[in-house]
Amino acid sequence: QIKSPIDGRVSDQRITVGNLVQPGAGPDSLLTTVVSVDPIYAKVDADENAVLKYVKLSEEGKRVSARTAKIPAWIELGNETDFPHKGTIDFVDNRLDAGTGTVRARIVLKNWNPNFITPGFFVRVRVSGATPYRAALVEDKVISSQQGLKYAFVVKPDNTVERRNLETGGLFEGKRIVKNGLKDGEKVVSTRLQLLQAGMKVQPIPEESPPAAQAKGTK
Repeated sequence: QIKSPIDGRVSDQRITVGNLVQPGAGPDSLLTTVVSVDPIYAKVDADENAVLKYVKLSEEGKRVSARTAKIPAWIELGNETDFPHKGTIDFVDNRLDAGTGTVRARIVLKNWNPNFITPGFFVRVRVSGATPYRAALVEDKVISSQQGLKYAFVVKPDNTVERRNLETGGLFEGKRIVKNGLKDGEKVVSTRLQLLQAGMKVQPIPEESPPAAQAKGTK
């Protein structure tokens, strides 16, 4: 009796009863194949710029190294959105491939549908760029720029506006990350910005979706 050393899904029967099986690794010795379906592994190739970015974040203490800690990662299939499946990076190769300019990494995660998900599917991957932090999220339309400085008009308690310089980041779920310059609960002007001057009196009219919100971290 022959038993597979792993649990998984069996492929088709390559040799039927009555045929002669030859020793070795040739086609006459392959009975069938078995693939493991849980857990599953996603192999990804990170380009050189991404690798350098993560190394810099690690050196600055803003992100732990994937070589020494389990870094969370999220994946989605071709027909999915919002990266619903969470796993961890369990392996990073020890060198950069000079031919492709990439480093191979591997994500391990529990198979959420063993009857459907099998090896060979292509996935998209999202990895955290830094450790979680609190930041304001605003629509890009509320941010103005002058000589390279980003700023927004904030409504003070007396309904006058104040010009506030901002330190901005990337996009998160369609909104701009503001690292510094805004406080929780502050109101930001979103229309007729070209008419505003610091100290002007305004009448705030809330939008259906608030222009500023709080979120934990970025991905």
